[in-house]
Amino acid sequence: MHNKNRILQLLEKQNSTGLSAAEEAELDELTASGDEYLFSSDEEKEAIRQVIHHKVFAAIDISSSPIRRIRFSRKMYGYVAAACILAVVGILYWANATRQPGEVQIAAANAVLKSVLPDGSTIWLNKQSAVRYHEDFAEHRNIEITKGEVFFEVKKDAVHPFVVHAAAINTTVKGTSFSVKMLPRSGDVKVSVVTGRVAVSKAKDTLSVLLPHQRLKYHAGSKQFNRDSVSVAEANGWIDGDIVLEKASIAELADWLQTAYNISVINQTAGNTRYYYVHLSSTTSLDDAISILNLLVQQEHARFQLQGNTIILKPL
Repeated sequence: MHNKNRILQLLEKQNSTGLSAAEEAELDELTASGDEYLFSSDEEKEAIRQVIHHKVFAAIDISSSPIRRIRFSRKMYGYVAAACILAVVGILYWANATRQPGEVQIAAANAVLKSVLPDGSTIWLNKQSAVRYHEDFAEHRNIEITKGEVFFEVKKDAVHPFVVHAAAINTTVKGTSFSVKMLPRSGDVKVSVVTGRVAVSKAKDTLSVLLPHQRLKYHAGSKQFNRDSVSVAEANGWIDGDIVLEKASIAELADWLQTAYNISVINQTAGNTRYYYVHLSSTTSLDDAISILNLLVQQEHARFQLQGNTIILKPL
């Protein structure tokens, strides 16, 4: 443990004021010594493993260089591992500082994230999405979406219903696959079913029981809901980079742009009633996405315009 703490001290100094020649030599010796890093928990060990993976491969630009064999010295691995420990300590500090006792949090930043829950169910979190549940999840299968969109493949368990909470809407199943999406601006919630049967409720009132290819939209402002049909592609196509929006309002298009490209979108339009069908790839550039959406919304005399690091959706 003392090696890890000393490495962290040296790295912090290196990032701030720099190291002396003696300190550089000490850091080289510590990272090349071959000693195992000691982890305070399995959570820290796994988090560091993930960060090392992403940092190493992010540092290799394979798009513009011929394929060649790359050798990493023990010293380089040591630096990467130590830097990752420093980063993960900050991540875990934030998670522990914001987590309630017994609470588990999972969050996706700018990529789709897959996770297996304690009961064996699998979830995929879309970009900028997050969930939380209690550590006794296997016995009380309740999970809350705090933001974004999540696709669920629920392991069958007749004894323990699986309940997803998203704002005021609760979705209850025993074994099925479906998605739940919270729209960040309006607070609306969409539930789309791929397989099985899903009960959607608000408080003690059942709003609807959905079958495959059915969707419920709950409108937070009016506290009303409607049910329609939906394709599997909209429910889970984004997992494989296939973006499908069906019967989406102009406000939903703005929400999607903000989430997909991690950019601020200001919507200056109001009272638009048209709905749109959009099919894009996750590899579509921001400029191309804006051009495609502008072809659609010109019918409403509106336009998406990129201004610096912000997109303005304005009436024409």
